[in-house]
Amino acid sequence: MKRVIALFVCLLLVHGWAAAQKQNNIWTFANLGGFNFNGNTLTQFPSSMSGSLAGAASVADRNGNLLFYSDGLKIWDRNNNVMPNGNGLMNGQTYAYESQNVAIVPSVADSNRYFVFYVAQYFFDWPGAWDNQLDDKLYYSVVDVTLNNGLGDVVPGQKDVVVDSGFATALTTFPGRRCNVWLVTHMRDTNVFKAYSITGAGVSSPVYSKTGNYTGLYAYQTCVMKASSNDSLIGLTNFTVSITPGEDVASAVELYSFDTATGIVGNCKLIDYDLNFDFNNFYGICFSPDNTKLYAVELASGVYQYDLSAPTLTAITASKYNVSSSFLRGDVGLAPDGKIYVGSYSIPLSGMDCITNPNGAGAACNFVANAVNLNGNATTGMAFPQKVNWPYRDTAEYSHDTLLCPKELATLQCPWPGDHYLWQDQSITPAFDVSKQGIYWVRSWDLCHLQTDTFHVDTSSLHVVLGNDTTFCIGEKIVLDVTSTNATYLWNNGSNASTLTVDKTGEYSVHVTEGRCTAADTIDVTVNPLPVVDLGPNKVLCTADIDTISLPTDNGMTYRWQDGHTGPEYYVKQAGVYSVTAELNGCTAMYSVAMNYQPCDCPVFIPDAFTPNGDGRNDQLHAIASCETRGFQIQIFNRWGQLVYVGYNIKDGWDGTFNGSPAEIGTYFYVMSFDSQYRQKVERKGDITLIR
Repeated sequence: MKRVIALFVCLLLVHGWAAAQKQNNIWTFANLGGFNFNGNTLTQFPSSMSGSLAGAASVADRNGNLLFYSDGLKIWDRNNNVMPNGNGLMNGQTYAYESQNVAIVPSVADSNRYFVFYVAQYFFDWPGAWDNQLDDKLYYSVVDVTLNNGLGDVVPGQKDVVVDSGFATALTTFPGRRCNVWLVTHMRDTNVFKAYSITGAGVSSPVYSKTGNYTGLYAYQTCVMKASSNDSLIGLTNFTVSITPGEDVASAVELYSFDTATGIVGNCKLIDYDLNFDFNNFYGICFSPDNTKLYAVELASGVYQYDLSAPTLTAITASKYNVSSSFLRGDVGLAPDGKIYVGSYSIPLSGMDCITNPNGAGAACNFVANAVNLNGNATTGMAFPQKVNWPYRDTAEYSHDTLLCPKELATLQCPWPGDHYLWQDQSITPAFDVSKQGIYWVRSWDLCHLQTDTFHVDTSSLHVVLGNDTTFCIGEKIVLDVTSTNATYLWNNGSNASTLTVDKTGEYSVHVTEGRCTAADTIDVTVNPLPVVDLGPNKVLCTADIDTISLPTDNGMTYRWQDGHTGPEYYVKQAGVYSVTAELNGCTAMYSVAMNYQPCDCPVFIPDAFTPNGDGRNDQLHAIASCETRGFQIQIFNRWGQLVYVGYNIKDGWDGTFNGSPAEIGTYFYVMSFDSQYRQKVERKGDITLIR
């Protein structure tokens, strides 16, 4: 039905969540609060998490509507109720203190399911006084948002699944390039990263990356990791390099590269460090939207900015700018509105600080203290929620040429079987019917692929028209011409020519094929006979005669004579050639006849007496005509009415006898008739006298 030719392919990689950023528009915090970024202005709402300085994670649907949230200890639905199977995570642990202990990863296999990863770590009262040693395992539970009447619940049998142990506090995610999401973790007491690929098959074995400046007891024990907006960098604060007096470094800021194709972490750069474990350690960290600035928090001295666009590592470190010297600031987080918000340990909070232009260098970043009024009833504590990442979408753009044959209805089929479809008219089916030329497009996608197919639909120029049914007269002909470029032809009489000459009645049809298109047409041809008129032979008329030429009136013909006269009869009064044009069913024929005149009188002499006495003079009665005669007859009667003589030849005469004997002297009567050479009928009557 259609011909499709792929002209070009353009492959791109698009961040899986970029097309649906509203899924990160709801922030929930571990202490009775949340931000909604769906409108033009940030709004606040209450949550059910309380009593923890830990991190939190939340996820919304494509329209920005909250689905669920968690602090790693419990999972709440959108109505702020703990899910039926969402209580007692981490084997019933009741308190969490770490900033990035929970992260949400969407299932690649099922868009209604999410992995909730969480990790437990050491908890301490004050520096140097370690107690309440918790396990350091990485767990996950799977949430299905269709369960519990659409409010969501933890899938039975997929709760508190242990991945591994020996982890530090930080969890962060990256979109993968192979239909996967990376969960990046850091091991405690060592400089080892583990990156887990979450695919449609589940959680894979980790990719190990041994990189970083520190190792040994307490190294990376408590750390914060954030991904850059372009997913190529990891910013990390190492809160506890060492708590031992006399150690060179107590806390540090590091920068790493991350490969979203392989999960490898590398290229560690030491941006800054602190020599003393004095609770002025580095804690919160995040990147500016354009990834040129790195922001880090020292708990006791405020927020600092580092210019990553500086040419050398030394220059980056030297670019350190004190954005704010506020005390007990915690994490910093880049929000969907493009601003960076600053958390705090102060409880309760009256307001939240904000960096409104984080791409700006130095003071141009525009730090605003207490930019968000919290009314003293909430705290962001140590952490902001982790961004939920979706896999990179392999994005392909294809162009197709599609040719419509005449009167064809074609179906454009989306070449790629996605989960969702969108055509140019907002149709959402895999196929689209077209009957006219134009440009049509369809987008098809699933979690990991986005394909755009553009169809350039043209209509074949093949057009076969034999015309309307036609009638013409015998002796005429028409030429049927369907010539087209690069076409083949087949007429119903077997001809393969592009033209056909027609001079007979019949139905004529042709099929013309050009490429994959075939067009056909049929014409009925009627050849009418010429009208036939009989004017008779040429005639010679007698002077003063009037002749009438009469033609039929019941044959449907019309007539027009040479002088414009119309009608079936024509009166001839003089010599000449007379012509008539007869018309019947659109056909005409002309006929002619010659009419001549001449004198038609034929004088006949017959004596009024004769003497049949044998003297050789006037012995016979003769009629003498001045013209040729035909059908001559003469009858002679006596006075009693007796027929005494009949003659049939004008050259013969009556010898005056009756029944062989001389007739009596007296008066006799004659009747004479004949046709003259002019076709004139001549009749004469008279009397004669017989004398002896």
